Formats: sequence, C-alpha cells, structure tokens
Amino acid sequence: MTVSRNNATSVGATLLAMPDDNGKFEDRPAAGQPAALVVDPQLRYRDPLASLVAKLGLVWVGALAVLVYGIGEKFALPIWRGYFDFGRELHTWRPDPEALVSGFLFVPTILIAYAWQIWGIRRVFADFARAESFADKAAFAEFLTKANVWFSRNRWWPVALVAAMVGILVQRLYLWDDHNPRPVPPWFNEGRPLSMIVALALAPLVWYAATQVIIGWVRLAWMLRSLWRSLGHSFVLRARQHDSGVASLTRHIAILTTVGAVVFLNVVVGALLPQIRDAEASPDFQQWLIIIWAVYLVTIPTLALALVWPAHRVMARKKNERLNAITAEINKELHLVESNIADGAALEASMERIERLRRLKLLLQAELPSWPLPRPLRAVSWSAVVPILLTILTATLDRVA
Repeated sequence: MTVSRNNATSVGATLLAMPDDNGKFEDRPAAGQPAALVVDPQLRYRDPLASLVAKLGLVWVGALAVLVYGIGEKFALPIWRGYFDFGRELHTWRPDPEALVSGFLFVPTILIAYAWQIWGIRRVFADFARAESFADKAAFAEFLTKANVWFSRNRWWPVALVAAMVGILVQRLYLWDDHNPRPVPPWFNEGRPLSMIVALALAPLVWYAATQVIIGWVRLAWMLRSLWRSLGHSFVLRARQHDSGVASLTRHIAILTTVGAVVFLNVVVGALLPQIRDAEASPDFQQWLIIIWAVYLVTIPTLALALVWPAHRVMARKKNERLNAITAEINKELHLVESNIADGAALEASMERIERLRRLKLLLQAELPSWPLPRPLRAVSWSAVVPILLTILTATLDRVA
C-alpha cells in the first residue's frame, strides 16, 4: 500500500477519538502538530465480541467474570446440586483450590486483559504521537496511516474461535477424559451431567479471550518492530517518558507480567492437585506437566522480549550517542589541557569544563533510560526462572521420596 506523506500528515493532524484511562472514548488532540492513529469505532471492533466487551468496561467485565465463573459456577451450582463441601480436610473441598483460583482469579484476569487490550494496543501509538516521540513527524504520520489500515483489517477472530473449539475438545477429551482424567478427576464429578455441561458452556469464552490476548500482543510486537526499524533514527530520547508510547509499553509489560503470574499460580496449583486432593495422578502426569511448563516458558518471556527488545536497542543506541558526544568533548578538553600545561588560567578553565562535562555525563547516564521500563526483565526473568526452580525442586523431592 502506498500512502503519500501529505495525506498521511493530514490524517495524523485530525482530532482523534482515543480512550481515556478508564477505557472510555473522548475527542482529544495531540500536542503540537498531532499525528495519532485514526480510531474509527466501526473499524475497531472487527472482533464481534469486542464491541460488547468495550461497552461494558473493565470493572463490569471483571465483576461479571467473578459472578459467573466464581460465585455462580463454583458456589451456587454446587450448593444447589448438593456437592458443595468446605470441610476441615483440604482434600475434600469441592470446589478444590485449583477451581477457586481459576474462577476467582485466572478467568477474571484473562477477561480483563482481553477487555483492556481492545483500546490499549492502539493507545501505544496514540501516546507516541501525543508526546511527539519521533522527530520525523511526516514519516511517523505515514506509518500510523499504514498501521491503522492494518489494525482495521482484523480478521483474527475466526482463528480465536477455532482455538476456542479446539480448547473445548482438549478440555473434554484429554483433561476430563472419563477413563484417564488429567491430572485428577474434575472436582465437579459428583454434579454431573449438569456440572459438566455448565463447565463446557462457560469454557469457550475463556479460550477465545486468551487466544485474542496472545494474538493482540503478537500483532503489537510486530508493529512495534516495524516502527522501531523504520523510525528509530528519529526517536527523541527523553529523561521522562510518562506521556509517551514508551510508558504505554510499560503498562503492557505490567499487564503481561500480571497475566503470567496468575497463569503461573493456576498451573502450580493444578500441578499440585494430586497432593491437594490426596488422589492418584494420571499415568502420564509427568508428560502433562512438561507440556504445560514448556508452553508457559515459551509464551510469556518471548512475548515480553518481543515487546521491549526493539525499543531497547533504539533507546540504548540513542543514549550511547549522547554519552559519546560528551566523551568526545571531554577528550577535546584533555588535549587542550596537555597543550596548555604551562598556561595556568587556560588550564584552570579546561579543568572546570571537564568537571562540568563529567557531571553532565553522570547525570545523563542516570536519567536517560535504555529500556522502556525500569529494571526491564526482572519480572519476566522471575516468571521464567521460578517454574524451572519449582520443576527441579519437585523432581528432587520425588527422587528423595
């Protein structure tokens, strides 16, 4: 697709309907000469479910998720059907701890992340425009026009729908296999067949939302990679990035880390179900555990790195360029010092200038970021390392036992 720079700039200079911090839309101009992503509500909601979710808002999505998947499925239905049990023995709990984590934490987190992503992804580019993060505004406006067309052609919802159907089949035929459930029989077995019907009816939405969240992050990472490769040379590195797309990236990493932590907790509790339920694990329990950890370890760190690494390369290069410029000035002054060693006044002036340049260099080293988030990979590293340590610990304990 070919877009003229004049047209792109005029598109970028319009007032745009962008979401505020609560996910609501309002007309607001960008600072200076605005160049922001065109957001047409009719194009935004190519995902049929997204239009409904966006109208509800994050709070209502989370509340309804807790109401349906937590209170309704985990409490109301078992009480009604007579298999609810919260006795003194943990292994007799119905719902069990894994079901409680899933209903009250895992599912609401996934659905909230899905709802937030509907406008959160596009806001990254709008924040870049609002902060004028790129000096070449015409090229940035041209990129945003192309990005808008690409995002508006969102045909990924059928993929998510197919993934949801596949997830249901895996859940029913593999995890809840009547002859070999993994890792243990479902907690709602005593309430079958109604409990099984309800669980299978509620599961597609979770599979669909989880798939769309992953797809959304992959698409965002791809567009950011293109942005940094084509316009990284004109990026304006500032000491503070609170109002720019860099800060939006931080929010995305925070959401991704939160989702990763909740998924991790859910997987850990699920892996411990045989001990929690005091039940015999399925014969292929170890293989099941390896698959779960492998998927987790590949997905979360890879997505996080894909979001931040291209930005890090550009930011680090820009920071080094500015530091190297100061180093060059210091070297010039050092040459003057060596050549004017006998001139006391000139020597004193050069030494004072060198000291000022050194302080400036130390200040820039401390204030200019080289990552799009503070201490960038600490959360991601822990999300990757903790499962490995847990697996090693589990294997060790099994050998000792």
